[in-house]
Amino acid sequence: MIELADVKQDTKVLDMATGIGEPAITAAYKVGNTGCHVMAIDISSQML
Repeated sequence: MIELADVKQDTKVLDMATGIGEPAITAAYKVGNTGCHVMAIDISSQML
């Protein structure tokens, strides 16, 4: 999914329905620490 979305450095990412957060974590590694953001949300607070 991350590859299909072409996530790379300087990309802003919103991961809706992230579940346990694996897609957001993978995206964060790709985005790097350049000041860009990865936000993950889920309706179930137990999943986060």
